[in-house]
Amino acid sequence: MTVNFVERAFNVGTIKFFSGRTKTDEGTTTKLYDRWEAISNPYEIFKKVKQVSVDIKTDFNYPNALRPDVNPGYKTKYDRGE
Repeated sequence: MTVNFVERAFNVGTIKFFSGRTKTDEGTTTKLYDRWEAISNPYEIFKKVKQVSVDIKTDFNYPNALRPDVNPGYKTKYDRGE
């Protein structure tokens, strides 16, 4: 995540995501990032994106059949109103 001088003036920022894409030129491999630019309240959005990422990884590692009934550390059900 970045918030440069101009973005800060408008209370926006850029969030970069690495999804595994790369580009190779003359033997040099470069990571390709997807970007969300001019995002309002970027710190809050970044925090939410990171939490969803943790929840998805947890869901993958602990499928429903193995998940404990009570686990306050992870939220795997989402309400669009949040």
